[in-house]
Amino acid sequence: MVWLIEDAEIVAEIEKQNDRGACLVATAFLDNQLYLTLGFVLEDQEKVRNKLFKGSGPLATFSAKIDLGYMLAMYPDYMHSALHTVRRIRNEFAHSAKPITFETQQIRDLCGNLFPPHTHERFQLSFKEAMAVLTASSDQLNIETKNRILTDAIMGGEDTPRTRFLNSVRSILLHLHLIVVCARLRNVQMRLEPKLTYW
Repeated sequence: MVWLIEDAEIVAEIEKQNDRGACLVATAFLDNQLYLTLGFVLEDQEKVRNKLFKGSGPLATFSAKIDLGYMLAMYPDYMHSALHTVRRIRNEFAHSAKPITFETQQIRDLCGNLFPPHTHERFQLSFKEAMAVLTASSDQLNIETKNRILTDAIMGGEDTPRTRFLNSVRSILLHLHLIVVCARLRNVQMRLEPKLTYW
């Protein structure tokens, strides 16, 4: 599995886990990335931020962070909905005393609301194979073909509940990562612009 946001230890942990473990670790990682992304979007007031996001603060829950990000227009309706579905799946795994997997009917039903794998028959390659093709024939491929090859290698796979869940988490992580990149660029631009002087 390819994760666009590099965190080798977390990725290795998710890959080796059974369904319950993979869900809990992936969602904890997503929850933390959402918190960090909100930190880039909001004013940097550490004392106030800790009061809101830590312990029993009003924005300490995953659900509250999801809704705040949506109210800040960080993501569209479908992603807001997907985040809450991921949260509900996490809760099912976390609170069930019975054996539970992605094949359990309730989990399968919830995963049915998530993003299906993105595949084109002719571009079904592993990430390593996709990178080799792109490197070897970079000049011969147009940008649309390059994008399809990479998207399928990253977001493809067999259409199973586990694949839908993990692909959805990856897709949201990519979106959050791009928000952080844009926020950093904005901050750099603000530092480079001449400051206004008031007389």
